[in-house]
Amino acid sequence: MQINNNELRGNKRSLPESTVQRIARIKELFKNARTMAEKEAVAKMLAQQSSLPA
Repeated sequence: MQINNNELRGNKRSLPESTVQRIARIKELFKNARTMAEKEAVAKMLAQQSSLPA
């Protein structure tokens, strides 16, 4: 069964504040993890480039 987002918008109940805060913390955690992974990937790529003979 497919859920239509437009149908959900009309009768959406607000989440408890603790749940909203928990979701915000998880989003921040994933954002930080992604940023760190991107920085590590760039550093690794630069290290490989600098080790190549000119």
